[in-house]
Amino acid sequence: QLFYTGGSNGFNTEMPFGEIYPSPNGSFIIAGDQELVNGINYFWLTYDIPLNATIGNILDAQCDSINIGIEVIPSITDPEGNRTIELIYCLAGSTHLSQDHITRVIMGGVDQSSAKGMNGYEDHTNQVIEMEVGVNVPISVTNNAPHTGNELRIWVDWNIDADFEDTDELVYASGPLGITTYNTSFAPPQHARIGITRMRIRLHDTAFGPNATPCDVANLGEVEDYSILVKETMVGILDPDEFETVMIHPNPANSELLITIPKGNIDRQMRILDIFGKVYFEGSISISTTIDIDPFAPGVYFIAFDADSNLPVYKFIKVE
Repeated sequence: QLFYTGGSNGFNTEMPFGEIYPSPNGSFIIAGDQELVNGINYFWLTYDIPLNATIGNILDAQCDSINIGIEVIPSITDPEGNRTIELIYCLAGSTHLSQDHITRVIMGGVDQSSAKGMNGYEDHTNQVIEMEVGVNVPISVTNNAPHTGNELRIWVDWNIDADFEDTDELVYASGPLGITTYNTSFAPPQHARIGITRMRIRLHDTAFGPNATPCDVANLGEVEDYSILVKETMVGILDPDEFETVMIHPNPANSELLITIPKGNIDRQMRILDIFGKVYFEGSISISTTIDIDPFAPGVYFIAFDADSNLPVYKFIKVE
């Protein structure tokens, strides 16, 4: 949708121009009538991004022409700049330079030890925990300096909308407990979106500058973030003799990745995604395929096969 702000170079939504254009793709025309002011006039092209948009995709547009009684082609039709579709979570942490902090988190295949992060926050989203919808996974969180006012809270962004405010997203609240290790378990609900999302853990003091929300700061404690890969529930029992073994070599890798299915006798559809769900490769492989990963940025990636294959999601690391 377009908005008009007259001669003011500051965006607002007080004066919409024309009708909303649904699902723009390729060339389109937004029609309307607007009396102009003397000098420069400002129009703003805006987009609403749906929840199922692909993280990492680029949003861009250009203005080919304007009709002001005659067709006018702007001197710059495609100005510099674009927008990357991304999830931006609220900041969180603690202000007090005490030693209260999370020292260890164990869940799924992740076992992360840590010191207290700067500003009471640590980003461990490179650590990815795989979970199936409806299947409980235990989690253990260790507090280095327990006292009776401590509380541990855990949130998961199940619908992947960059907040922790929706139904079932607070998955654990211990209440005030003076214990060293918090143990619980939880499962992705049926309404959870399939893909990579974020888990946030907060340790805070309920008596001294508490903050029981997923955002902003508390006086004491720490906040840590992790990634969760939500997968559909596997059904049925796999026959080990029919199960295909996938070999990924080398891992970590820096330029080429060799993917081999020794028992593969049919083509498999495969995708390579980063932790944000951006697809870096999509295609068909059979027994052995070499993928050029040199253009990939360093980080953690996932290899996902078509659902009919019953193959798990595999992880590899791209290094410099």
